[in-house]
Amino acid sequence: MFITGEKIVYGPNGVCTVKGTCTSPFGGGDMRIYYILQPLDSADSVIYTPAEGGKAVIRPLLTPEEAAAVLKEAPKCRSLAVHSEKQRRDIYRAALASAEPLEYIRLIITVQHRRAAAMRTHRHIAVTDTEFERAARYSLFNEFAIVLGKSYGEIDEMFRNILASAFDPMPSAEDDTAEL
Repeated sequence: MFITGEKIVYGPNGVCTVKGTCTSPFGGGDMRIYYILQPLDSADSVIYTPAEGGKAVIRPLLTPEEAAAVLKEAPKCRSLAVHSEKQRRDIYRAALASAEPLEYIRLIITVQHRRAAAMRTHRHIAVTDTEFERAARYSLFNEFAIVLGKSYGEIDEMFRNILASAFDPMPSAEDDTAEL
């Protein structure tokens, strides 16, 4: 069980602060205990989630050692496997919902590959790509900033340097579906 004041990762919402616990705020005889969560950059928002676990993944922040292990694995990550455009949103959503840093990285790499391919043909990428990439960066970079005691900008720059090898040489369109 998490304690009041602890920072945790809550599914696609990213880093949240545990503000406390309560019985169900939704009524209906639900007597379960709920966490009261506040997203990192949203002082006016409150999230209620069952303490015994709900649909979204809830986990403690990485330790500095775990963060170092993710940084070591990051250059080896490859794009998410997307075999059909109809599946893209669901695959991105699943990567975010996993709350796994390496899945966030794979999503970011996937969108970067799509962006590079679109630029080669003088096109734009879909809003879906940019929205999910933004969410993955937000969750990943905020967690690493807290864990490593650095600013969001420093984490952004660190990942740009670490992931540079994932984009060199630039993949072909067929490589967009390569798996980890």
